[in-house]
Amino acid sequence: GFGNVAYQKGVVYSLQGDYENSLKEYERTLHWYELKQDTASFGFVWNSIGLVQKNLMQYEKALHSFEQAQYYNLKFNKMADIGGAYGNMATIYFLQGNYPKAENFQNKALKINQEINNNWGIAGSYFSLGNIAKLKGNKNQAISYYLKAKEIQVRNKYFKELAETKIGLALLYREANDIDLSLIHISEPTRLGMI
Repeated sequence: GFGNVAYQKGVVYSLQGDYENSLKEYERTLHWYELKQDTASFGFVWNSIGLVQKNLMQYEKALHSFEQAQYYNLKFNKMADIGGAYGNMATIYFLQGNYPKAENFQNKALKINQEINNNWGIAGSYFSLGNIAKLKGNKNQAISYYLKAKEIQVRNKYFKELAETKIGLALLYREANDIDLSLIHISEPTRLGMI
């Protein structure tokens, strides 16, 4: 229906970096679903609005949108979306420099993702927790989280995410003056991408 078309247009605009038109299409989508009384679809639309606002660095608005998404996700028990919204809220807190809140929400996301066996979400949570630990100065914990993310990414062939994790590991090992491990991790993303 019309709501799906407007939503897809919003996605395309967002991918093109045309965030103004993307938001307009997402708002049209919400209006359409509201007219159809299809509130079960509100969660993913509010999440998309939040992602656009994050890209615009409108962090408070993005948090509000993710909270709106979470209200509907919880109402309709959409577990994967609940985990995703927690992860997105964690990202906003991380970008704002509020690492304790970022860590709290990322742990909530991790717990949900583990409960539903969402490997992509689990790996993403471990990677994000590694970033938080690194910025809090806990390099050993960061390495531990990155290695957990790496194991899942290798097993599931999440090559883009794996490359980011390997770079994070390489930088941490370089900071620890372990040049051999740093070189191993910095060179592997290129080789793995060629598989």
